[in-house]
Amino acid sequence: MTVLNTTFHVDRRVGVEFLAWLRNEYLPAAQSSPSVSSTRLMRLVEEVAEGADSYALHLEGSDGDALERWYQQSAQPLLRGLFKRVGQRVVHFSTYMEVI
Repeated sequence: MTVLNTTFHVDRRVGVEFLAWLRNEYLPAAQSSPSVSSTRLMRLVEEVAEGADSYALHLEGSDGDALERWYQQSAQPLLRGLFKRVGQRVVHFSTYMEVI
């Protein structure tokens, strides 16, 4: 099992807009993909940066290559659309992990 972990740091001024985008665009795209078997969204309890909230999104899939293709072909365009709207008020990084 492979997990695509994407961590987002979100300026609170765009927090409502970010969560709406995540719930209405990004998560539905992930959940409708055969590459993604489950999703989990978490908010970090600790404040990483003043005035920002941080979230970790886990997408699980049995085929790591298929999950990576989904990220490149589907997630990247969605993320570009978000960044056009909010600029650098949201930053993210993604890592692939293997469940052991």
